Amino acid sequence: MPMLLQLSKVFQAIAIAITALVSAQTLGVGFWSMVSLAVALLLILSVFWPILHWPAIWAGRVIGLLALLALALLLLAGTAGGAFHFSDSSQIMASGLFFMFGFSILLWLFAPLSAGSEEQS
Repeated sequence: MPMLLQLSKVFQAIAIAITALVSAQTLGVGFWSMVSLAVALLLILSVFWPILHWPAIWAGRVIGLLALLALALLLLAGTAGGAFHFSDSSQIMASGLFFMFGFSILLWLFAPLSAGSEEQS
């Protein structure tokens, strides 16, 4: 597997873990913070165990799309009350969601869409 793909998995796992921990501290531990931490763990483990590569890639891609949706909703919530305002914790979460989505783009770029297309090249 390409080194850039492995690095992007590690960086996305770090971004997911930081964002999930900040979210758990701000909003309390919930289902999505636990799912996010599980995906971060899956991404890190897939670096060492190649059998977890494809589940980790797809989980990273899905969580990246969910991060984009959450970022859009967070930006929309910032406009409540007629003026745009973010608290400090919301700014940190928005930054984390942005990085989660950004690193998932790398997973879309560096990993082929299926295991069969990797064997053909």
